[in-house]
Amino acid sequence: MFSIKKEICFEMGHRLMDHPGKCANLHGHSYKVIFIVEGDADHQTGMVLDFYHFGVLKEHIDKKYDHAFMFNREDPVYELLQRSSTYPQGMKFTIMHGEPTAELIAEQLFCEATSLLALTQHMQQNGCRLVEVIVYETATCCASYRG
Repeated sequence: MFSIKKEICFEMGHRLMDHPGKCANLHGHSYKVIFIVEGDADHQTGMVLDFYHFGVLKEHIDKKYDHAFMFNREDPVYELLQRSSTYPQGMKFTIMHGEPTAELIAEQLFCEATSLLALTQHMQQNGCRLVEVIVYETATCCASYRG
């Protein structure tokens, strides 16, 4: 059994509305996400999965997360921004059910990536699967989710 990894980096803001410290403020991070797929190498190609197939994840992250601001759907700041007459048009928000912690972001990305990668014919044919997503919020702090 082999494992392969794909790293994708993006910039995103968030806040933790119930955090007792600095993280309750609006702030951002340079995120790095690592997607880990396991499986047997294909006897013809010698690959578990062509890295080309991870492109769908990069497109998804660019569209939904990159340079977005992530809120807990219950966050009153999000509601204030939506109701504000000075609401910046075109501002990109991503909404979570729960606090946008590295742990919950890893779980959400795992679920989204599992669905997106399942659409590739190679994943279906070769029986490889996404096994873990690791989210680095800073260079030294990360959380992971395994399915």
